Amino acid sequence: KVFSAGATGYVTKRETAQCLLEAIAEVSAGRHYVGPRIASALLADEPDDEPAVNWQDLSDREQGIVSLLGDGAGAEAIGRNLEISPRTVEAYFARISAKLAVQGVKELRRPAILAAREGRLPSTARDLQPPA
Repeated sequence: KVFSAGATGYVTKRETAQCLLEAIAEVSAGRHYVGPRIASALLADEPDDEPAVNWQDLSDREQGIVSLLGDGAGAEAIGRNLEISPRTVEAYFARISAKLAVQGVKELRRPAILAAREGRLPSTARDLQPPA
C-alpha cells in the first residue's frame, strides 16, 4: 500500500541507523529501497513449494517492470519512472501475470523481490529506457 501511494522507500522504526542512511542514499539516487526487515517478512511468507518462475518468458520491458516491482515500486511509481501511465503499468502487470501463471501483482511481488535480489532481472530503473 505504501508504494502504491507513491513512496519510494520503506524502512521500519527498528532498522539500524546505517540502514536508514542506505535508504536515503538509494532514494536520493532515484532508486527504490525496501528495508531488510520488510524484505525478510515478505520472503518469510513464501511457500516452499512455489514453482520456479521462468523470467525469460518475459520481454526486456516486462522484466524491467517486474524488477521495479521487486524493488518495491507500485504502478504509479513505475509509470512515473518509465514515463507511462499507471493504467499502462497495470496492463503490463496483467500480461506478466498471465505469462507467468500467477494470480496478480500480490503473488508476483514475492518472486520479483527474490529475482531482483539474485540479479536475475535488471537491477535498477536506469536499465530501462522510456519510450522515445
